[in-house]
Amino acid sequence: MLHSQNSFKLTWLSGLIIVLMTVGCQKDPRSAGSGIDDMYTINFDLQNATVASSPGNSSLLNQVQQANDLNDIVDYLFFWSFNNETLQPDVAIQPGAQITYNDGSIPTGFAAGWPFEDYAAGRALSQTGVRELVVEVPLQVIASFESLAFDISSSATGPKAFDLYYRFGDADWQLLQGNNQFSNFLTSQARNSFTFNLSALNLATYERISFQLVTAAGERGAGSAYNENSGALRIDNLRLRGTVKAAERIEGDQLHVYAFDQVTGNLTASVIQDYVPNMPAISMELPHGQYRFSFVRRTGDSDLLLPAFVSSADTYFFTNRFSAYAGEIFGVEKSIFVNQNIREAVLLDRYYSQIKFQFTDAQDLSAVDRVVVVRRGEPLFYAPFNVQMANPVLDQSEIELSPSFAQSKELQFNQFIGRVDNPVNLSYSILIYGINGELLRTLEVSAVARNNVQVLFRGELLGALPFQTSFQIAINEEWDEQVEVQF
Repeated sequence: MLHSQNSFKLTWLSGLIIVLMTVGCQKDPRSAGSGIDDMYTINFDLQNATVASSPGNSSLLNQVQQANDLNDIVDYLFFWSFNNETLQPDVAIQPGAQITYNDGSIPTGFAAGWPFEDYAAGRALSQTGVRELVVEVPLQVIASFESLAFDISSSATGPKAFDLYYRFGDADWQLLQGNNQFSNFLTSQARNSFTFNLSALNLATYERISFQLVTAAGERGAGSAYNENSGALRIDNLRLRGTVKAAERIEGDQLHVYAFDQVTGNLTASVIQDYVPNMPAISMELPHGQYRFSFVRRTGDSDLLLPAFVSSADTYFFTNRFSAYAGEIFGVEKSIFVNQNIREAVLLDRYYSQIKFQFTDAQDLSAVDRVVVVRRGEPLFYAPFNVQMANPVLDQSEIELSPSFAQSKELQFNQFIGRVDNPVNLSYSILIYGINGELLRTLEVSAVARNNVQVLFRGELLGALPFQTSFQIAINEEWDEQVEVQF
């Protein structure tokens, strides 16, 4: 993990009195007339939201289990549907993927496509005169590939076969599989689906990989002759499946601070350091300009997920892995105009809510050995500077608890939400297992809530099986709000 950028330095200020004007002064700081090339010191005094405490917290911490490593989960790392007539992938584990053809040209044509899983037929990439098509993707966070797959077709005079090559970086091309003949070659633009096994590729020491599709005339039957200049090639549902590297768990609290240029959106400075209560001011040096700042504090029980490389406001997001359920994420965003030295107070807010279950069973719950919580729906994430960002998070982890119901008939965990103005839907499946590993019961619960609230589900865990009634929900606004649900 990168701990600093070259464009700033971190200093600890101790026993030093600095007279600084704050951004909140009545005088417009732009009237100071400072030079654009000058560097200014911005000091941030951090304050945290009050950490909630409850009798269940100590037992909860004892139940914490390590998050499931994402490199055990095979999923789509990159996926292009082309339905929006853009080369931007619908799914991208990190930014930096690109598609070119014929020595670096950018394809711009689109035509009717084919459906795939939840994606409508929509559009497909379509280009005439394609001799070779190259797909390049970064590898910094990818542990392994499982497969490359796509749908392909061509016009009557287009290619009916191709060879597939790969290379790491700028090395020589290596043949992956040659003579890939279309099975549907007699009908113009008929769909052909290909899948290539990539599991033998060793990605360990490389930063990027490229796949090259080299077109060929192929078997054409009684069809039209091949014309490499006017024949059209169509490709759709381009996808790479594989696994990502598991991030190292870092013990203790951490603070992340990112400063993005408000005009260009580019990252100008950042700092990642240990967080301690009442810590000295954090100092950053920045040139004249308007900046958007993101402050994120994570506790040691968290598993903070960020882009592999934080580079711009538009691609910046963060979340906490669902299985790291005892983790707490705090944060805030600020916009500051810098043309003089500044001292700024920073109050961090909770970017999570507490989900709590109170079981009202009169009977003994000793028959329950473990409880598994499965989040339903898309993983929650927060992109403070890009509300239109497609979900970049691949998190299928679950929470597994081994409760001691003899001590307390309660369970709780933290759900990352980010900072939202409107409540979001929170839906979970609760799987209750007996001492012999048998599934005793499955509960489906849901509520709508914002960040910084306590959601309380109240009802019987087992009751008289089979279970017939439903949970009750309450929202506790002792933080900001309390949501209560009876079940």
